Amino acid sequence: MTKHTTQPRPGLLGSVSFLMIVVGATMVASTAAHADYSFGDWATDNGFGRGDAMPDEVWAMWDGIDNLDGLPDYNWTATPTTRLYLEGNQIGDISAVAGLTNLTKLSLSSNQISDISAVAGLTNLSELRLSNNRIETMDLSSSGLSYLQAIEVSGNPVSSVLLADAVLTQDVFDALMDGGHVYWNWTGFAELSGVLNVDMSGVDFAEISDLSAMYGMDDLTDLWLVGATNVDAGQLDTLLDNLDAIEGTDVEGVLHLTQADFDALNAAGNAGWLAAWDAEPGHHVDIVPEPSTLTLAAFALLGLLALRRRG
Repeated sequence: MTKHTTQPRPGLLGSVSFLMIVVGATMVASTAAHADYSFGDWATDNGFGRGDAMPDEVWAMWDGIDNLDGLPDYNWTATPTTRLYLEGNQIGDISAVAGLTNLTKLSLSSNQISDISAVAGLTNLSELRLSNNRIETMDLSSSGLSYLQAIEVSGNPVSSVLLADAVLTQDVFDALMDGGHVYWNWTGFAELSGVLNVDMSGVDFAEISDLSAMYGMDDLTDLWLVGATNVDAGQLDTLLDNLDAIEGTDVEGVLHLTQADFDALNAAGNAGWLAAWDAEPGHHVDIVPEPSTLTLAAFALLGLLALRRRG
């Protein structure tokens, strides 16, 4: 039996090849045209001159912006601008947004951001979108996001959440941990897998009576509460019981405290509970030196070095 093999039509193959070359060249040209395309370039292309007052809402989404150079050259306070949407670009450094303190909504999803510390001082924010970036450490240390109602952080390889010395209320705490209740599908820190470390050292828990928003953090191994005040011992005990990695024995769960923190928490609630927890397999309380002790030790070391130099 003779086998019949269907050969591609030369004309069609040539047309397809030509089309692929044209499309590829167009894509390369488009990419080259937007290489090093700043916010200032975008603003110029959209009719804004340096020093112009920006409108209440600024939409610069999916426009190929790869840096925020030029952003401070515009007037963000005259109107003022309260909503800035920069989703879907290639932005890596967001330090320029630190001065936009009138913002209530900021969207930075689908960029190349790894450092978010610039948003810590945006105290009027109610909504913050950070999904699909490159954030491994969510650093909101010393933040005062008192009005935050919703945050979206899905699609990031987060392993550490830093909230040291942050000003937190119950509503802000819940929003950070579970995304808030404005949008049902927004994801907070506690809903991400792979978060190993949470630092809430120095936080005043006076307005936080419920820690249940953290119960789902089953990968968490290190919890820092060094110098934290007004921590409810019963709530902390229940939280530790609900954190699988910390409560289990497969890895060592570590609670970081000063000696004063330990003594106060151990005496509260069921007296001796924290010492008993520390004695159980797979648990450990790491006693961290008081900041004042570290300062005195540093001065002592400097004095010793000075004496040795004289000698």
